[in-house]
Amino acid sequence: MTPRKEIGKQLQQERKAQKMSQTEAAEKIKSNRQTISAIERGVYLGSIATFERYLMLFGYSLAITKTKMPTFEELDDLFPMED
Repeated sequence: MTPRKEIGKQLQQERKAQKMSQTEAAEKIKSNRQTISAIERGVYLGSIATFERYLMLFGYSLAITKTKMPTFEELDDLFPMED
């Protein structure tokens, strides 16, 4: 599972634990339900500011950590071709 998908899954669990719909979450961060869905599915390609607002809604912050360089085979999993 890619890091974006893992983050999305965790955010979805947090939202559901708070009994909040995607629409309600979107309203709180001044976005839309489709954006929340994309974030939770790990396919969001929009602004970092919106992503960060969604993280902060549940008490998370954006940070980076250095990881090992992926192999060429792993790159396909990390960055799948989109239609």
